[in-house]
Amino acid sequence: MSVYKWARRVKRGEPYYEVSTKGDKRFSPLVARLSNGFLIEEVYQLHIKGYNKISNDWRVGHGKPPLVKITKEESYKQYRNLWKTFFKENPKKFIEIQELAKETTITDMFATSDINQAHAICDILNDKVIKDDKKKKTT
Repeated sequence: MSVYKWARRVKRGEPYYEVSTKGDKRFSPLVARLSNGFLIEEVYQLHIKGYNKISNDWRVGHGKPPLVKITKEESYKQYRNLWKTFFKENPKKFIEIQELAKETTITDMFATSDINQAHAICDILNDKVIKDDKKKKTT
């Protein structure tokens, strides 16, 4: 059951909620900071994709394939887990995005692949809906 949906862009006139530096910056990986002090983008580019082997600058790996052997599916899973961590550390922001994204499409206008914050946030929100539905059925 998917309540929340995502897209890179929507058709003119359709409602959307942009989660990038051109929209709600709080949900951009260039702004969203984990409790360890690192931006989501830094952790993803440097540690998950392995660009920390050649640089401390996340920009070096941006838009490039990983340096480490990792499938696209595993890469997305780890990226999504960064966002899960962010929301666990910032529960008020999770509640806010739940409300802000209702009855609209979550978008990332800069996305060039399925590994992007709109997709990850949407999946996390839908996982919560499924979890809540299962809870309701067992009580």
